[in-house]
Amino acid sequence: MVGGMKTSPGYKTPVTGGAKGGLGIDFSSNRRGPASILAKGTSKRRGGKILGFRIGVGVDIERVERFMGVSKADIRLLTRVFSERERAYCRGKADPAVHFAGTFAAKEAALKAVSSLYKGNFAVSDFVVSHVRGAPQVRYSGKNSYMHDGLSIEVSVSHTAEDAVAMAVAMRT
Repeated sequence: MVGGMKTSPGYKTPVTGGAKGGLGIDFSSNRRGPASILAKGTSKRRGGKILGFRIGVGVDIERVERFMGVSKADIRLLTRVFSERERAYCRGKADPAVHFAGTFAAKEAALKAVSSLYKGNFAVSDFVVSHVRGAPQVRYSGKNSYMHDGLSIEVSVSHTAEDAVAMAVAMRT
């Protein structure tokens, strides 16, 4: 019990909802690691199903210093991982390393969220981050065409001078 709320077994994380339904966050580990939001009585194998949607959650944190002082080897990595539009966006900012870290964290969080919903191998480069009126948006651009229909990814990114963190929620119908 935490503050009078039920907790999940082995964890001190509150689980909401009562015996007759409701939602809870399942922090039980699977092979890929991301948590899934589950409706009571649903399968834990591939994300939870809520109101006809399957939902996966992913979180990532990156050190900003990892993206400072780009060497030639790093330029190849940036070219492989980030699209031209993403690189232009980050380089156009006063502190590009912070934005590269935030963009990478968003891509990695999206990968974790989607991998809890679909079987297969995904790469960080399969996800493209764009910014509409300052808000980050992620879309899947990989080869698995069956994933393009019914997949929605929402992401939130925050950063300090040292770290960038992102949380993604992937939903499919």
